[in-house]
Amino acid sequence: MDLRVIGLHVRADKLVFDPCIPKKWRSYSIFYQHENSRYEITVENPDGVERGIVTIELDGECQLNGNSITLQDDGQLHQVRVVLG
Repeated sequence: MDLRVIGLHVRADKLVFDPCIPKKWRSYSIFYQHENSRYEITVENPDGVERGIVTIELDGECQLNGNSITLQDDGQLHQVRVVLG
């Protein structure tokens, strides 16, 4: 599956988010497997926009490093929440 279609790119040890979706899409979810870790990713679009990220949360904590998260190989399930706006 080409993750770029829904705005996900893997660059080295980073998962980069750059969604560009139809305004009518209010949310979508995807699972991403990295080594022994699994990422449950939910992208929310409460304002009906096509692009632009307001917030990225990893395991309930706001990420301050732009539009990406650092991938881990810790064998855990990680929750990622991306909010567009």
